[in-house]
Amino acid sequence: KPINIEELTQAVDKAIKARENKTKSLANPAFMRALTEHLKGTGRFDKLFIPDMSGFSVVKTASVLYLKADGHYTEIITDTGKIVCSKSLKEFRDLLPPEKFYRISKSYIINTDYMAKYQKGSGGIVVMEDGHEIDVPRRGKHEFLQFLNQI
Repeated sequence: KPINIEELTQAVDKAIKARENKTKSLANPAFMRALTEHLKGTGRFDKLFIPDMSGFSVVKTASVLYLKADGHYTEIITDTGKIVCSKSLKEFRDLLPPEKFYRISKSYIINTDYMAKYQKGSGGIVVMEDGHEIDVPRRGKHEFLQFLNQI
């Protein structure tokens, strides 16, 4: 087939730009792994780096009320709103300060600083400052109450 030099040049330029953009992307998984490892190594837990379509958002852990699993996504509820991320709760659990954040159930990690009330029951219910109610599983109630007594 005959080759049109202009079309070939444009296609190569487009491929080069796409590759450059991909390697510069802050949402690049290799970059995120390196950043996470760095933060773990420094013992800094004051910020979360949450990947999104354009790069990543930086959220102070002190502003996080709770995290909720939603299928393959995690909803991060902050004092200013909600952020949805495609990371698992387990990935976030490893990055959050364990003295403030507690995995209360399979679906929730709560920031005990924003816990407004605990209602007794078979497992109990945690009421967050924003009014959201989170059921405490019956099997996890004793461990949760021990955690609260240590705070």
